[in-house]
Amino acid sequence: MFFDMVVRQNGDRALAAAVGQANACLESRCMSDIAYGGQRKSKGIPVAHLVGIHQCKLLPAFATFPLLLPRARVEEIFEGIDISHIEMLYPMPRPGGVSVEELIIICAIVRMLNPKLIVEIGTCEGRTALNMAYHSPEDAQLITLDLPPDLLPQSPERTVESGPDYRQMGMPRPGTLFESHPLKRKIKLVLADSTKFDWTPYDGLVDLVFIDGAHDFVSVMKDSENALRIVKSGGVILWHDYGVVEGVTAALNGLGKRYPIKHISGTSIACLRT
Repeated sequence: MFFDMVVRQNGDRALAAAVGQANACLESRCMSDIAYGGQRKSKGIPVAHLVGIHQCKLLPAFATFPLLLPRARVEEIFEGIDISHIEMLYPMPRPGGVSVEELIIICAIVRMLNPKLIVEIGTCEGRTALNMAYHSPEDAQLITLDLPPDLLPQSPERTVESGPDYRQMGMPRPGTLFESHPLKRKIKLVLADSTKFDWTPYDGLVDLVFIDGAHDFVSVMKDSENALRIVKSGGVILWHDYGVVEGVTAALNGLGKRYPIKHISGTSIACLRT
């Protein structure tokens, strides 16, 4: 079953064609409305800007590594969550980003949690950060980390294990989507290695952590260890690329033996409610 997309076309055939392509590449078990179009505004900010179509990143049909986390629908993990209508900025898939369905779920979780402090590990161009900021309270703060240019991996082997960095994906620097956006007032970009960053000031204070940084096993484990320390009781940790990248999957399979982490059905997102 595919998403219903509410399109304000204004006679734009290219936009309509883009929506057709997006629907064709989405495999979803969850009905939702995505409202977008440059003419519509909400809270004084354009709901979204369609900038291009990229192939959706779906779970592999035949994984070479086991998926051990229990699978559950997002409605089972977050009772009462509303995904019937979600407004998004830059909704279509982009390099290094989450899928449309995953972005819908992340936005819905943020809207339900009403978090005052969000931490994101792995900024890339800032699409997920921008949308989390959009759905967070007016006084919320979002801290997002990515590597400074001088710390980008130099070894090809390291790059393969960790995943491509923002420069390899054609971005001159992280956070380009929000650097001149009105929502920038909520977002603080930190250029640092998340595995070595001093998280002490945030211990037990963070409502939501989203982990999508380096994808090698060691980095995922270190980022997870830090996330478990800074998240508050009753908070949420989300990981991206479970079942897609072996390092992420192996790390979460291990952590799942100690924590009640669940794999959100139809996505590559793993979730822990603390």
